Amino acid sequence: MKIKINIPLSDAEEGMELAEDVIDKKGVCLISTGTSLSISSINGLQKRNIKTISVYKLEELTDKQRKKKRKKIKQELDHCFSKVIDQPVMQELKQILFEHKCRDL
Repeated sequence: MKIKINIPLSDAEEGMELAEDVIDKKGVCLISTGTSLSISSINGLQKRNIKTISVYKLEELTDKQRKKKRKKIKQELDHCFSKVIDQPVMQELKQILFEHKCRDL
């Protein structure tokens, strides 16, 4: 599972994925969320005096934690879809959402 962390730009590494847009002091978006950092993009941010960035880090889960998270996701979806339990299309959508939310676990 991906979690968002803030790190000093000096700790940034090639291939890290940005979790938030990098905005300069004038409010200009320099690099968008989801972009994988390259050496040249890190150097460019240093030249623009960017000090910290938000990146995604993969969280390592135990099997027990993974099962607990899957159970919580299922409970949340069951609640959200409780009024359409008799509609096959909505149940299919619920299953798709469940698989999507659990894909990184």
